[in-house]
Amino acid sequence: MFPKDATSPRETTWNISFAGCGFLGVYHIGVASCLREHAPFLVANATHIYGASAGALTATALVTGACLGEAGANIIEVSKEARKRFLGPLHPSFNLVKTIRSCLMKTLPADSHERASGRLGISLTRVSDGENVIIYHFSSKEELIQANVCSTFIPVYCGLIPPILQGVRYVDGGISDNLPLYELKNTITVSPFSGESDICPQDSSTNIHELRVTNTSIQFNLRNLYRLSKALFPPEPMVLREMCKQGYRDGLRFLRRNGLLDRPNPLLALPSVPLSYAAYCEALPGWMRSNLSLVDTLAKWEECQRQMLLGLFCTNVAFPPDALRMRTPAPTSPAPPQHPPPC
Repeated sequence: MFPKDATSPRETTWNISFAGCGFLGVYHIGVASCLREHAPFLVANATHIYGASAGALTATALVTGACLGEAGANIIEVSKEARKRFLGPLHPSFNLVKTIRSCLMKTLPADSHERASGRLGISLTRVSDGENVIIYHFSSKEELIQANVCSTFIPVYCGLIPPILQGVRYVDGGISDNLPLYELKNTITVSPFSGESDICPQDSSTNIHELRVTNTSIQFNLRNLYRLSKALFPPEPMVLREMCKQGYRDGLRFLRRNGLLDRPNPLLALPSVPLSYAAYCEALPGWMRSNLSLVDTLAKWEECQRQMLLGLFCTNVAFPPDALRMRTPAPTSPAPPQHPPPC
């Protein structure tokens, strides 16, 4: 848990830990995007960034500087493919391991293993004795990807033969430790389940009962039961997009509560449902307000909404060029001279 009694959070050392959560890992994308955008020092200066299972995928993207928007879009696309099949991800034609490997190969930079070594901690479960192992060093990009594959490999769900890393067979890290180093007071814990994690949904429930699943605090309520049911069998894409946005909002709440906001959040001023042209204009920068027509403003707003619905909150995801290009207003022809009416 993050130290709340620290005199200056910016002067302490800290870790970040992402819990395993299956397809709900899109929540982590929203949190990571918020941290990267509004508190980049929190990511850059973290001693270690840990992850288990799906949390390892986000931790890897965050440490290596990969595009979080693309990572979030990948989760949604994979969930769409799973939902097309009878039995979803359990259908024989759906190969989750192959899909994860392909997505990581495409999104991670070539030197990702160098950026990750020493900072990234991936939680694994050793098959031989069931003990938890956290791996910190990676000799190649392929080995980093293989570590993620091992951390996300759920027996039977993903296959029958566990993958091998450095000559040892491992399975899902969440089985033995779903929230690495959660017990350290300087670890910022992130979970898509409401509970005692530093960054998590705040459900309005009076139920004080709590489950602790391999070190992950999960409040016993209906919303968490729903989330648990969707971790391995993904919900509709719109639900995943909303989870991503919720992760972004929960990350902002954590930063604001602990005085860690690096700069004001411009998106907080955007109305959720635009009411008028004036509302559109007020939500845009001054230089844009003075140059955009009503049509341009509407187009800009629609593109902004599309990006947010996709969960593309990271600063390294730019709007399409056509969406940002200023349109030159068509020249207006001079009005014909007005002749006085004949007497």
